[in-house]
Amino acid sequence: MLDIRSKSISDLSRIGPSVIRVLERSRVAYGCCTADSFENACRDAGVDVEEIAALVEQAEIASRGAIDRDDGFDAMSLAALCDHIVRKHHAYTREADRDVATLIGSVCSVHGVEHPELSTIQRVFGSLALILENHLLKEERVLFPYIALMESSLNFGKPVPAAPFGSIAEPIRVMLSDHEAVNGSISEIRRLSGDLTVPEGACDGYRALYAAIDDLEKDLRQHIHLEDDLLFPKAMEMEMSGVPLDPNRVDENRSGLPIIQPRHH
Repeated sequence: MLDIRSKSISDLSRIGPSVIRVLERSRVAYGCCTADSFENACRDAGVDVEEIAALVEQAEIASRGAIDRDDGFDAMSLAALCDHIVRKHHAYTREADRDVATLIGSVCSVHGVEHPELSTIQRVFGSLALILENHLLKEERVLFPYIALMESSLNFGKPVPAAPFGSIAEPIRVMLSDHEAVNGSISEIRRLSGDLTVPEGACDGYRALYAAIDDLEKDLRQHIHLEDDLLFPKAMEMEMSGVPLDPNRVDENRSGLPIIQPRHH
């Protein structure tokens, strides 16, 4: 039986999407290297610890032994995890960015005069979309291929080819900085929109816009969690050790890694 209360939120979220969905629905912050305890995170979210513990336990039991492309992220190879992130989260981000850009243009044209904050939200989102697209390209063209190459080389007992960026910690630093910028932009949009509160009497397009931004934020939290809490620490550990990781091991503490990850909220 999983001892939920002894685990950090980061430990629990590594189980996979089934537990993440429980935390997401309960508005319990779970991602980005948080070492906070389960009980503290529940209290911060204003939810009942016992109730959420029971839901997490049910989700853990349901997901136990499930190791495929959509669950058991901690047991995936790094190449498979990269592929999952690109196919699911990168694809979703690009589609959502297009949808939000279209919606916000329409809403601004109709409601921009009575709600001047919309033009600022449009500007902030435009900057966010540019950051995201550049971020995705850097991962797809540089970082992820190198992680997969490093893992494959070590699995076959071959020397790891030299990286043009030196240590893998360097591009990871850039990715983490991007994540901070993304979180900052989302927070600014929430501030400007009154926490995505639709004005009274607003049209369906207004509601669709804020719902789309909310959905994008939720997916970005999962996306960033997979990278900051799983992929990046494992890739750095593999580079430092010079041996492939055992996907079946139980690794409760990676605190020996260089602490370069900023804390996200």
